[in-house]
Amino acid sequence: MTPFGGGAGQRAMDGPLVSIVTPSYNQARFIEETILSVKGQTYPSVEHIVVDGGSTDGTLDILKRHADTITWISEPDRGQSDAINKGFGMARGEVLAYLNSDDTYLPAAVEAVVGWFNEHLSCKVVYGDSNIIDERSRLLKTRPSRPFDFADLLVGNFIPQTSTFFRREVLDAVGPFDAELHYGMDYDYWLRAGARYPDEIWYLPQALSNCRLHPDTKMVAQRNRFIAEALTVIEKFYASVGLPPSLAALRTHHHSRSLFAVGRLFFAELGPAESRAVFLRCIRMSPEILWHTNVLVLLLQAVVGARLLGSIRRLRSGWAHGR
Repeated sequence: MTPFGGGAGQRAMDGPLVSIVTPSYNQARFIEETILSVKGQTYPSVEHIVVDGGSTDGTLDILKRHADTITWISEPDRGQSDAINKGFGMARGEVLAYLNSDDTYLPAAVEAVVGWFNEHLSCKVVYGDSNIIDERSRLLKTRPSRPFDFADLLVGNFIPQTSTFFRREVLDAVGPFDAELHYGMDYDYWLRAGARYPDEIWYLPQALSNCRLHPDTKMVAQRNRFIAEALTVIEKFYASVGLPPSLAALRTHHHSRSLFAVGRLFFAELGPAESRAVFLRCIRMSPEILWHTNVLVLLLQAVVGARLLGSIRRLRSGWAHGR
């Protein structure tokens, strides 16, 4: 594979075109900061494509103001995934990423990513850490990720979307984002990419982006739907995508682990009743999971209810002490 730019240790200033796609809809409060964060990259060869879904809040005035540095369209779409796919269809770059219209990049993010790809020629996808900021762009915390392990990815998404970049060949091989998904499309994509490239996804241990949390963020405002779609993503993956050869022999084991992780998420965020069906499916798939004490307690809470389980515990305690 031919390196993108300068050799190892050099600043990759003459490397490939990097295409950043921003899906947008009524984010006039934040989108200019997003545009400026792309425009302000220390790496010069960047194209920024904004795919707007027909905003009515002043977003279009901002896009027109930056028309000399961005490519943009505004038309109805089928949601965020559809907009991302439109943008990638317009993109000319060898390296691709998408950045939501309320998030931002750190100034040297793209330069760091191109340098990483230059030094790790087998790498197909690279992701870094991300900062969490509020609606006033104040830093709340840094959210570190960890080195890639596909088995771990099956039980939860640890790849920060805002800090992830991939080579065009990944898009060509894996295909577009699933336009039917509106909350977990990035997790779905990382699973599909990971199944194809389990040893070619790498972690760059530095912060690359700022992920903004505010009351209108889908993760906050529509968290229940976000969580519910996690089950759709997992079931879709196991129904349609083969595991990497190193994991294929334990397909049922990994499927049950994935389901249990989703069940725990349902239990914590939506309540015992909503998690019950997921846990029961998990038990039917892998009955041996019941031998784990912590698992059994959680499953009992989901099936019989935390209040009844508490009563049983109190009765057992009373009998043990002769009361």
